[in-house]
Amino acid sequence: MVKQRRPVVPVVRLQGAIGIGTPFKPALTLASVAGPLEKAFKTKGAKEVALIVNSPAARRRRRI
Repeated sequence: MVKQRRPVVPVVRLQGAIGIGTPFKPALTLASVAGPLEKAFKTKGAKEVALIVNSPAARRRRRI
């Protein structure tokens, strides 16, 4: 019997405000997430990458 491999899906967890931060409240920027994303996409056998984003702006709802 041939053993099937389970899919490999690296998970990148991102937490914080998106954009410009301060020394006391660091923010998610391209520079801060590039390393973890590159590492995730270089994972051997991975065909996709999952992102878990926890950002204060994502929790707010705007009325239009």
